[in-house]
Amino acid sequence: MSKNAFKTVLLLGGLTGLLLAGGELIGGRQGLYMGLVLSALMNFVSYFFAERIALATYRAQPVTETENPEAWRRVAPMVQNLAQRMGLPMPRLWLIVLPERYSSL
Repeated sequence: MSKNAFKTVLLLGGLTGLLLAGGELIGGRQGLYMGLVLSALMNFVSYFFAERIALATYRAQPVTETENPEAWRRVAPMVQNLAQRMGLPMPRLWLIVLPERYSSL
């Protein structure tokens, strides 16, 4: 098991334990079952849709040759070079524009 996979299992297991303990504390046996259902639903959504949730949170826009050619010309060659050197497929590129309040950081 890789280090990232282990961390994921640990995080989702901890979340499950927390929801089960909280559910039992609040509602007894019925609360335990509710915590189990809630944790199963949350873990499923977290595992399979985390990328979509993160991209939607930041209102990320896909970077393609046709939709955003300037950003594509600046970033794609670097990413493609790195991906080739590591033997990985070219990933999809996304543009995240931070709100004004973060631009001075």
